[in-house]
Parts: sequence; C-alpha cells; structure tokens
Amino acid sequence: MRDFIDSAEGLGLIEAKTFLFKRSASLRCLMDRVHAKHYSTFSLYARDEFDASCNAFRRNIEERFEDLEKVSWEDRNVMYHVESR
Repeated sequence: MRDFIDSAEGLGLIEAKTFLFKRSASLRCLMDRVHAKHYSTFSLYARDEFDASCNAFRRNIEERFEDLEKVSWEDRNVMYHVESR
C-alpha cells in the first residue's frame, strides 16, 4: 500500500499505523454475524455458496478452538495518513 500511495500522482504517505484489537465471541454469536452478513465476504456468495461457506466456517472454528463459548482472535486495522503534494 505504501508503494501504491507513493506512486500515485499528487499523494504522499506520511504515516501508516497498525491498530490491534483483541476480540472474543461465542460460536453462536459468530454464526449470527455470518447470517446477518456482518462479514463482507459472506455477502458476496450466491445462496448455495453461502450455505457451503457457513458450514465450512463453523467446522473451521469447531476444529481450531476448544472453548466454543470463547473464540478469540485479533482484529488488525491500518490507518494511512496521506497528504496532497
């Protein structure tokens, strides 16, 4: 992204800052979010793909986390401070 901004005419990158947020939720809460299309990836699927993806998502969580009432992960966001040049 830095190279992209620096290569754009009239723009310059001043700073890129990463923010980490520890999160946790139950599998049920995560699945509710999936069905509400909270995660943008799921909103792109056709109905049959959506159902298959939901099942794969659930299996993935069940296989990787022992406590399904407390599934933990880290959200990572990047803020870019860009200026006109």
